[in-house]
Amino acid sequence: MKTVGIADLKARLSSHDWLEAVDLVLLQRSILARASDAFPTPLGTLAALHLATVLVFRDRMKQALVLATHDGGLALAARAFGIEVLGAAPAPPPTGSHQ
Repeated sequence: MKTVGIADLKARLSSHDWLEAVDLVLLQRSILARASDAFPTPLGTLAALHLATVLVFRDRMKQALVLATHDGGLALAARAFGIEVLGAAPAPPPTGSHQ
């Protein structure tokens, strides 16, 4: 898996050279097992596989990863794990909050 810094990733995504920042990952047993565990928000199968991949590789590499997605549910779940997300709008504040 290739890792890039956040600034580099943002530059690559904005310059349409985003394929350089994307890697294919084999669905290993550890990823499949993590995808079948509970997540803080409901996720479909594909979103669970994406999030599980990020979580497994973050734990293995011992460094922060950035997830690029437009899936709001996946973004919310990823942020719950402290993962930076590009592409999906941040969740709105809870209703009734007094800020």
